[in-house]
Amino acid sequence: MQLTTEINTATPPPSVIGIPDVQADSDPLPENDEPQLETFNDADLLGTETDAYLAMLDQPATLMTGVLWGAKDRRNTQDGDWLPVTRPWVNWLIGGEGDKNNAPWGFTHHPVNKAKEGACVVLGSSVGKARKANAMQTMYAMGLDIDSGASLDSMLDKVEDLGLFCIVYTTHSHGKALSPLPRDTVIQKLKIKPDELDDSKVREYLRVFDKNRYEESFIARVKITDARKETKAGEVIEVSSPPLDKYRLIFPLANPVNIRDLAETRGAALDVWEDKITGLARETLGVHFDTSCTDPSRLFFT
Repeated sequence: MQLTTEINTATPPPSVIGIPDVQADSDPLPENDEPQLETFNDADLLGTETDAYLAMLDQPATLMTGVLWGAKDRRNTQDGDWLPVTRPWVNWLIGGEGDKNNAPWGFTHHPVNKAKEGACVVLGSSVGKARKANAMQTMYAMGLDIDSGASLDSMLDKVEDLGLFCIVYTTHSHGKALSPLPRDTVIQKLKIKPDELDDSKVREYLRVFDKNRYEESFIARVKITDARKETKAGEVIEVSSPPLDKYRLIFPLANPVNIRDLAETRGAALDVWEDKITGLARETLGVHFDTSCTDPSRLFFT
């Protein structure tokens, strides 16, 4: 079962996620009797119920909530102030409608905002309400940030084929093309002369040096449109590219994971968690991902 969208308890979701219908949205079957897509709040509900999925809905999960508005913004939730909230997973999914001062929340809501900053969650609990890797105690989900050029539709099919429960939602910059590249940085990293700059060199930079890891199928379609464009931030290489699918995958765990139980030392335990996140992305899903997700204190905007 998947929920595709973008967090207090409201009306329970429909029976497709294990609770009697109250607000299920589905159209009547057409004449050919093909099943119609079912939705709840803003979420499309894909896949088939399993006993493990239904049991998971009632399991409590403690996620830390806060806000982040930008570097050094006074409104940011400060370290030590992240609020741990415990609810059954089903209530994290349902969320609430919000009001004139607060946006709707919950994993089946997907409010569209002008900026990505704002409310966010951390997928576990910590010592002293701190958002630091060394302070994280218990993890209730694994999260991946995908902006590598991997197709969203293909990923949905893969997750469904694997039989995994996953909350999937697009991010603020979903569908945008690749941003201009810093010209001097590209030339310096590649150790080339400016007149050697061409499409193949830009692709090599993206493949080897860019902080993001892109799918090869995406890199192959990147082309230079302006090799030396002047901007207020300096000279950049303007490129054309396919629109990038940008989305997050959140996999609730069948059982919570205590970080300290993963190894005899803290550093080794964090290494194990990093390996698990990396294995989920690269081995299970076969996708490049934002490696900052290997930090258990990583926040996810909602």
